Amino acid sequence: MLPTDTKFIEFVESLPNMEKTRNFYSLKGYSLKPFEEFLKKIEFNFRPKKRFSIVGTNGKGSLAHYLSLILKYNYSVGVYTSPHLIHALERIQINGQSVQEYELDSILKSLSKETRSRLTEFSYFEIFTLFCLLVFDKKKLDFEIWEAGLGGRLDATKLVNADTVILTKIDLDHLQILGSTKEKILLEKLGICGSFTKNIYALDPMNAALKEILLDFCKQNSIALEIFPKEIKSNNYLQTSYEFAKYIIAKESIPIDQSIQEADWDFFSKPLGRLEVINDSPLLIYDTAHNPGACSNLIADLARIYPGIVWDCVVSILPDKDVEGIISLLQNFENTDKIYSTIFAPFSIEKTKNTIPVLNENEWIKLISNNQKKLRPTLVCGSFRVYKLLKEIFIDK
Repeated sequence: MLPTDTKFIEFVESLPNMEKTRNFYSLKGYSLKPFEEFLKKIEFNFRPKKRFSIVGTNGKGSLAHYLSLILKYNYSVGVYTSPHLIHALERIQINGQSVQEYELDSILKSLSKETRSRLTEFSYFEIFTLFCLLVFDKKKLDFEIWEAGLGGRLDATKLVNADTVILTKIDLDHLQILGSTKEKILLEKLGICGSFTKNIYALDPMNAALKEILLDFCKQNSIALEIFPKEIKSNNYLQTSYEFAKYIIAKESIPIDQSIQEADWDFFSKPLGRLEVINDSPLLIYDTAHNPGACSNLIADLARIYPGIVWDCVVSILPDKDVEGIISLLQNFENTDKIYSTIFAPFSIEKTKNTIPVLNENEWIKLISNNQKKLRPTLVCGSFRVYKLLKEIFIDK
């Protein structure tokens, strides 16, 4: 039994967390059933006008960002997203603002003894999902946006029973859990759908086999399908996410102020950690791209946005990712000068076939600082975990 004065963050950080351990093999044999049965015993008093669930390999966070930004001009909106960049409270947002720690502490304290006694049975992600449900229930929001953590079929956010599912780009990632092909991964993602799901909005997969699976799934489950036309012009993947969000809102016939409907995507703030300009002169860009598909989009966008710029690329890739694939992409990028990788925890990896310099944490910080002094444009990409470290370098600027 948790003491009544237990702090939420202190408690949740004591729970099993696969994001930190990368022990995704523990999902073998995992079932949502215990968490589902637990949720049934908790009283939720409110359901919003609509719950959106976002699944996919790449682009979930940026889509959630733009969807919520557009909606919040006329409505109250809650967003649940992961992982976080700086602080875990970023995962639960109300109208663009992170939940306050005292709010979570208060909810934890208010739970019944029976509920509190069982909290330690669940994981970090499950408990965060539970508390997000409780926060949203208390706030009585107009719309809720839930970003899946991993996959869909076994993701805790499946249990929010979304009315509308949004499918972003499908690519190869978490192969040991989601499957070794895009087809298998797509089916895992579509497993987020439940009895409440009436429609799916999908970014055009640009792949006949994937589109066929999508069409068959929707037909068999009596779910309406809308495919966002990928040929709509955009300068980068963030603009694509913005246009996709606008498309969904229009198709949903959600009334929005005319000025917001007509606003250019540059009117809205960009999501942190996505094509983010950390420093202007010299250029230092950070992006969360951490699989070959995302990196391919990233370098194509950089070539369009910054033609002629030659980059030093510093990649921090977790060991369960396709390190070789990402490094090969960067090596083949004509605008790459030098490439570096990192070996400080949690990025300690076996030596790759590619002979590129590897940096410990002090060397990494020194390289970033020296590149700024030498006016060398630098791209930092990969894991969310280096974002905080990167920002600390510029904290006094």
